[in-house]
Amino acid sequence: MRHAKATTAMLATKQAENFSAISLVSIRPERAYDAHAIERLCDSVFGPGAQARAAAALREGVAHDIALSFVATLDAAIIGTCRLTPVIWGGVRIMMLGPLGVSRAHMSTGIGRKLMSASLEAADAAGEEIVFLVGDLAYYAPSGFSRVAPSRISLPRPVDPSRVLAREAVEGVSTQISGPVIRAL
Repeated sequence: MRHAKATTAMLATKQAENFSAISLVSIRPERAYDAHAIERLCDSVFGPGAQARAAAALREGVAHDIALSFVATLDAAIIGTCRLTPVIWGGVRIMMLGPLGVSRAHMSTGIGRKLMSASLEAADAAGEEIVFLVGDLAYYAPSGFSRVAPSRISLPRPVDPSRVLAREAVEGVSTQISGPVIRAL
């Protein structure tokens, strides 16, 4: 019983510390000079295998849209990132969300959702009709993402079809598109 109370007290203290730190986090537009810090953050969060994934293949050699990309900072250090990169799906230019990453010390605090919300709001304001990603439906559904039928989309590398998601700014627009997703060069 004593151990359970101590564990509960430690957890409450950690949650209070996280809440205090999170209140000091700023979400701001990405700047060109953030690139190196973002690369280090993504290497730390996603590890070396990230470059083998389908999303990485689509981003390779393609500049992300810095106007639609945001970072989270704490004491001037970048602790989170959300980028949007143009891709072509079935001949139509759309945006791909990712990487969306938050430092391990700040995961599960809501920073990722805040970053994603900032990028999606910017995409909507810029007139982007579709944002696509490969990710967990349970996490992304509250932000308007839903599964894309596997028969309508193919990616350059194998992915779990249940993780291919899209968010429409205009309802039904993605149902009019099918085909491969390729890099937007």
